[in-house]
Amino acid sequence: MRLQNLCLVLGLGLLAVPTSAREGKNPPSLALHEKYRQIIVAKAVEPVGDEAFRFKTLKNLFRQAPAELTIRMAPDTARTLNPGKKYIVSFTQHQKVRFPGLSGKNPDGPTIVRIPQTEDAVFEYSRSLRRLITWQPAGKNFSKKKLLSMTSRLLSSEDRAVQRFAASEIAQRQLMETAGAQKGIDRVEAFVRDPDKDGNARNLLLLTAGRLPMESGGWRLDVARQFVTETDLTLDKASLIPGLVRLSLKILEKEGAAADAEAVARWLLGNHGPVAEAAVAALEALAPQTVGETVREALAQDDLNEDVRFVLKLKQKRLS
Repeated sequence: MRLQNLCLVLGLGLLAVPTSAREGKNPPSLALHEKYRQIIVAKAVEPVGDEAFRFKTLKNLFRQAPAELTIRMAPDTARTLNPGKKYIVSFTQHQKVRFPGLSGKNPDGPTIVRIPQTEDAVFEYSRSLRRLITWQPAGKNFSKKKLLSMTSRLLSSEDRAVQRFAASEIAQRQLMETAGAQKGIDRVEAFVRDPDKDGNARNLLLLTAGRLPMESGGWRLDVARQFVTETDLTLDKASLIPGLVRLSLKILEKEGAAADAEAVARWLLGNHGPVAEAAVAALEALAPQTVGETVREALAQDDLNEDVRFVLKLKQKRLS
């Protein structure tokens, strides 16, 4: 997702978090069980063209599925699947029709379920994930502390879809706010700091940490400082790193100190206009007496990125 499509959330973040995610009403483990959806444990058999995969059903977790079926999905998802490997898959055989609340049989066959934050619902199989998906519909009762322990372990999965699932589950169930669950929170912190983990999941968890009390969530400000100070100024605009940097700048704008101004100012010399805009806003909060001069100095650079120059000229007019 490009940074320009990210929006401000809770006055701090940029990640477009659905209302259900902010209010904790529809975690992915429940979204998979909605009307007309099915969940299976399945073995991937073979790709069918670029946009489908054939599966052999091993276990029905929610409603009865055929012994074998071909499920349509995004080409990027299909390319990640490995024949012979076991997955948890959620799909639907229905499609929306014109009248609200109604659904008709899809003539093109089963289609993968897509849910906010998680995207295509195909996950590498693990007993932990299966347990998390089935405990509530089965009538079991786990404490929030137990759920955070279960869910935070899933963040160590190599499957990025599982990482997104776990992050969304933590955010929507508000599990980080659980008292006495420091070990689970430590796993979340380690995940957010790891550059090799899924960017959407890291973004969501860094944003969600804003609800933590200072004694549990002080690492959020520390992580924001780390991103702003250490990230290379030349950003890949198609990656999720600009989102993490911009979110970090917004965190510093609200929670940082005057000493952070120098690290923030370096982003006026980067290659990303929206990040530069967030940097100026942070400087206005952290060092209001010097922000005008800092912008002028950046504009004096001959090799300044044109997108950044455009943003800074607009800011200069407002500041003057």
